[in-house]
Amino acid sequence: MTLNISALFLAIGCSVVSLIIAGIGGDKAGRERLSSLTHPDNSFMLKVMPVLGFVYYNYNLSE
Repeated sequence: MTLNISALFLAIGCSVVSLIIAGIGGDKAGRERLSSLTHPDNSFMLKVMPVLGFVYYNYNLSE
């Protein structure tokens, strides 16, 4: 088993980004900003993407 360096750096990078987001959201201004965000209405793409994913994973013709 070999170590994939790019995967390691990607995992470390994702961890650092999540720590930064947690740090920003931890103070009072960050909590106020995050609480002001609203969930978007259901869009057309939100309805289409599960269907496309189902078709892609169940009928993948490239294999």
